[in-house]
Amino acid sequence: MNAPRLDEGSEREAFEAEIRKDAGDLSTFGSGVNLHYRNSAVNNAWGGWKARAALSTGRLGGEAEGDDARRLVWAMDNMGLNLTSFAFMAHVLARGGTGDYSDCVTFIDARMPPAPAAKPQGDSNA
Repeated sequence: MNAPRLDEGSEREAFEAEIRKDAGDLSTFGSGVNLHYRNSAVNNAWGGWKARAALSTGRLGGEAEGDDARRLVWAMDNMGLNLTSFAFMAHVLARGGTGDYSDCVTFIDARMPPAPAAKPQGDSNA
């Protein structure tokens, strides 16, 4: 099963509405998939916003329940950080990716700590 595609146009509109609330700089350069915000903080925030949006579109078939929720929490905690955003951009460029769901999954899975092991049922030592 393929994950639903991110509607980048509507996500960008929502993102820019949030940035406008703080009078952020929305000037851009480039075009198409190479469109970037001139302000590096805004550009980094856009990378995090897209990762959050891509993860919220749905799971890839066969994944354990809750994997995307963990990824989303990790992305919200980390993707706004400059070094993480730059590393994500480098990851996408190295793969020839587009910043879509699968790029987000492979990037985050390589960095996110493993999920805690489930406790056996009936374990009273909580």
